[in-house]
Amino acid sequence: MKGEQAIRLARERAELAREAAARAAVKAAGRGIAAGLPQLLQLLAPGGVHRAWSAALLSRVVSAVRVLGDGVSVAWGASLLRTLPGARAAGLTDADAVLAALDRAHLGARWGRLWAGVRPPAPARAPVALLPSPGYREALATRAWEGLRGVPAGTPLAQARPLVARAVKDAAASLAWVPVRDARYLASSEYNRAVVDGLRRHDRPGSRVYKRLVATHDKRTGKDSLVLDGQTVPLDQPFQDFWYGGTYDHPPNRLNDREVVTPWRDL
Repeated sequence: MKGEQAIRLARERAELAREAAARAAVKAAGRGIAAGLPQLLQLLAPGGVHRAWSAALLSRVVSAVRVLGDGVSVAWGASLLRTLPGARAAGLTDADAVLAALDRAHLGARWGRLWAGVRPPAPARAPVALLPSPGYREALATRAWEGLRGVPAGTPLAQARPLVARAVKDAAASLAWVPVRDARYLASSEYNRAVVDGLRRHDRPGSRVYKRLVATHDKRTGKDSLVLDGQTVPLDQPFQDFWYGGTYDHPPNRLNDREVVTPWRDL
């Protein structure tokens, strides 16, 4: 029972790590839009090359939106560099917590001998810088163009400015799910990678530690996750994806995957 409770708590902490990264990414993306939009609107400032809204100005604005999109994806990438270490720390903690709960449940007082001489976790490595997302940039430009093409040619710039601002903000709002998706994916990957790294410290001849896939069982759980739930393999071997094919070292093996890695001891 204690082992099951520890696994449940680990799933909850993994979810908390994913959502913390997602919230930070959304806020950072919003700040990126707020910071870059005034510069974009300078294209419509009085006294510039263009006197009124035109096809040529539309093209320039869309190009500027692409630049803005790069800035926004860099902003949420920077937020992830600050939140991913927390996901790793949670994974290392849960690797020890779940394994300790399982060992206590199955070994009683003998579990302490297995933990003698286990080295502490390695220092966290610096996260790799995240590059701008070309997919986001192009999607933002396309959504903005869809809103801007309705602005009549010849519209005075003073009237066009709020229309441009609204089109860009609406485009960003329609893509708010992108930083959320990416943040959840990367935080989940960092968490589960840390679990596997943490378990390697306990793996030794005569007392092998395995990694096990555990799915989140609720109304959002897909059939692919149910098929993979409970798969247990040695730490140095990949999981087999029997649904889509291929192999992977740890979840997530696809976007929106909420599986976690938990330990399993071969006693």
